[in-house]
Amino acid sequence: MSEQEDQSILMQRIWRMQIANARAHQGLLHFALLGLVLITFSFYQQFSLVDSNQLAGWTVAAISLIAVSAVLSNHINSRQHRISTEIIDIYLLVNTFVFGIIMAFGQVIFHANVAPFSTQNTLDISVNLFGFAILFSHMVGLICYTDRYRYFCTFVLTSMSPLIAQQLVRGSETLIKPNSILIDIYILFILFCGYRLHKIRTKSAWLVIRNENLIDYMESSKDHTELVNAQLEQEMRQRIYTEEKLQESNTRLEEKVRERTQDLTNSNTQLQSSQQRLEMAHSAGGIGTWDWDIAHRKMHSTNFEQILGYSDEEMESFLSDMAKIVHVEDYPIVRQAVAAHLLNHTDRYEAEFRMRHKYGYWVWIQDIGRVVERDPQTRFAKRMVGVRRNINAERLAAEGQKLSSTVFQQVAEGIFILDGKMRYINMNPFFEKITGFSRDELIGNGFLNLNRIFTTRAQQSQQKIIKTLETIGEFEGEAIGQHKNGDEFPMWMHINSIVDEKQRKTHYVGIISDLTERKKNEQRLSYLANYDLLTDLPNRNFFKDHLHQLILQSTDDDSSFALLRLNLDRFRLLNDLLGAEGADQLLKQVAQRLSSYDARTGIIAHLGGDDFAIVLPHTEENQKELEQYCEKLLEVFETPFDIKAQEITVTISVGIAIFPEHGRQVDTISNYAENALQEAKRVGGNTIRFASKQLGIQSLERINLENALRKALSSEQFVVYYQAKFNAATQTIVGFEALVRWNHPTKGLIAPIQFIGLAEEMGIISALGEFVLDQSCAQIKKWQESGFDSLTVSVNVSAQQLQRGNFIATIDRILKKHQIDPSLLELEITETLLMDEPEKVRGILQEIKTRNISIALDDFGTGYSSLSYLGLYPIDVIKVDRSFVMHMTSNHEQRAIVRAILAMSHSLNMKVVAEGVETIEQAQLLRAEGCDLLQGFLLSKPLPAFEATLLLINAMSTPLITI
Repeated sequence: MSEQEDQSILMQRIWRMQIANARAHQGLLHFALLGLVLITFSFYQQFSLVDSNQLAGWTVAAISLIAVSAVLSNHINSRQHRISTEIIDIYLLVNTFVFGIIMAFGQVIFHANVAPFSTQNTLDISVNLFGFAILFSHMVGLICYTDRYRYFCTFVLTSMSPLIAQQLVRGSETLIKPNSILIDIYILFILFCGYRLHKIRTKSAWLVIRNENLIDYMESSKDHTELVNAQLEQEMRQRIYTEEKLQESNTRLEEKVRERTQDLTNSNTQLQSSQQRLEMAHSAGGIGTWDWDIAHRKMHSTNFEQILGYSDEEMESFLSDMAKIVHVEDYPIVRQAVAAHLLNHTDRYEAEFRMRHKYGYWVWIQDIGRVVERDPQTRFAKRMVGVRRNINAERLAAEGQKLSSTVFQQVAEGIFILDGKMRYINMNPFFEKITGFSRDELIGNGFLNLNRIFTTRAQQSQQKIIKTLETIGEFEGEAIGQHKNGDEFPMWMHINSIVDEKQRKTHYVGIISDLTERKKNEQRLSYLANYDLLTDLPNRNFFKDHLHQLILQSTDDDSSFALLRLNLDRFRLLNDLLGAEGADQLLKQVAQRLSSYDARTGIIAHLGGDDFAIVLPHTEENQKELEQYCEKLLEVFETPFDIKAQEITVTISVGIAIFPEHGRQVDTISNYAENALQEAKRVGGNTIRFASKQLGIQSLERINLENALRKALSSEQFVVYYQAKFNAATQTIVGFEALVRWNHPTKGLIAPIQFIGLAEEMGIISALGEFVLDQSCAQIKKWQESGFDSLTVSVNVSAQQLQRGNFIATIDRILKKHQIDPSLLELEITETLLMDEPEKVRGILQEIKTRNISIALDDFGTGYSSLSYLGLYPIDVIKVDRSFVMHMTSNHEQRAIVRAILAMSHSLNMKVVAEGVETIEQAQLLRAEGCDLLQGFLLSKPLPAFEATLLLINAMSTPLITI
């Protein structure tokens, strides 16, 4: 049957079911309408809202029609099988039309309306009461008529026909009234609700029909099953009959089968027993068998789960791609071996390779197999069987043995094996190398006994080793060995005995290490720890230990000794001139000269740099001999040293301390000698100074001065004084030199000579210089604001300030802070500053010149190679040192030097400042020679800023001097 026919049948069944449901709801409809008519009649009759005749006529007509409909419905129900569904459908449609007419006439009689208001838009109970009845009837219609939507539409539209007709007759003026709009909306809404309910009931009918179909199908299946069961029952009876017939035959065969079964059981038992023994043997040996059906691409295997963790099914899945579980390095070898045997190139297949275990690690496998069946025509392999076993332990053992053998042969230690009688049975090549004996010479000979003469120490060492082995079975320690050539060598030996299950010593295994290089290294390290590599003299560590032992010994012996500390004068300058290599050569030659000077010298040590120390025996009676020793020591250094083909004359400063007069501890006596040395250097070097208690006091004062100097910088105890510069031509003040003074809280003003050098040693000269620069720029700003806008102030710059690397940034920051013209600032540098890192200093000075700051060279003529620097550096002003100015009026040579400096400076477009002008004669002579600026006590001493300002004001009216 086609799908279209099935659909048609389904629709017919739904249609019949809908009509049947509508017919079934007729009783409810009759009861509801009858009740509605009676309620309406009672209400209207009681309140006399309409004409009683019309009310009675409508009520009688309605009840009569309902009664006729009920009778007809009962008749149809009793004869439903003889009346066609189409006639029932027409009857129900007519019936709904009649009920609609009843409600329509009621509207006409009772002027009913479903809207809440009457035509006068007032609430009228008489009008709206029957409207409620109509609404109730529609609700009943939703229940009874929505199975067939046209029944419902007929009922609703017929019952509402008076209102619809009224709108059509009266035209558009009625349509726009609120009541008309509400009526239309109600009609559409109730029709829509009926339609939706119709759809739902249609779907429900479809579901009911489907359930009925299922029930019919189940009933049909049940009938079919019962039929099949009947047939099976018939067959069972037939089978029972057949079995009875066969039973006789079976009984006769049982005897024969029983006999045959017993024979097969015995054979199977034997086979199973053999198979179990084989499987247990394979399992114990880690062996698995495999049977490869090549033609059908199937693999049967046993015991593989124990070896690789895979079941037979999993192994069969790998058959098509063994590369998944065979190691990538081994797969080509395995494939080649299998292919060679399948092509009958080899007698059997054999390979060792790695396979991945189910848990991810690799297992070494040995595979052995053979083709057992080939195609008789093509000779292609059809079946191949073999065994596979886990050889991990064997591989590891072989690799371990190979590694042990490699280690035994290659290790950089001598290894040997002895038998129970201490005879050599094996050794490695390094043992042969250490002892000098070949393997053939050693095998079979006794331990350390090769029929040769041993040295005494070697014999003693051998006896100790053998005795220890015999008593405790093990020896470890340092021993003396003897090479084949007879030379002794130190060695570290460790020998263990090997015992059997009865604790009998069967073998000895030993290891020896040659300690020759280690001993040499220890000696070398000891030398490096106690001696200076450059001079080969004892270093500071060795010297302090020796001095400590000497103090202990001298204390016990009640003796004394002298400690001399030596420094090379001006070694830093020599180091810069000679370079590091030349300075090292100088120190070597100094050490050689000290070592060869006098045999009475106890010890000579190089403490570092240019610092040397000497210890001499000393008594109070030979004080004069000690002084003579030191004086001759100074004379020894009068002979020049030859360094890089140059003769270098070096002088030394010597400080001497006496034990126990100057201390009974290493640090104490060393400090006294150091203080004496510093005193010798302070007075100019090339001299000797004995330590004294007064020097100790001076050292304490120096410490106190250092502490006070640090405190002074943080508590602003420094002040800046200003010394005037006088223009010799115009006889006016043109500038000042800024000079720092220390205003100590208790000692008053302290001159720079007492603390500048110490500040440089302490490393605070840079901070002090920055303070002076900042105060000077601030004073320039004040003088500018007071009307003195052309005064220049010169500030001294130390070497540390330039070497720190941030001097340019400091200048820029201070100039920006005080907002002054950089041309009013002048920086004074010394000639020694130019000699330290000249390239770096020249770059810094060039940076300063780009800022329009003047640069003055202070103390000109007192340093070294002064003239060579004038053309290399951007110098604007030359300051003639006071030592030339002081004697120029009485010394023609000094005057000539000053004249030469003036002529040279002017030719280089440099100004000249003469320092230390103290007499009118010096001022007049300098002016006559063309000196630009004068500075000295003749003009003004250094003054505080306030007094310097008063000096400027007074000089405006009265010149300082008249030249």
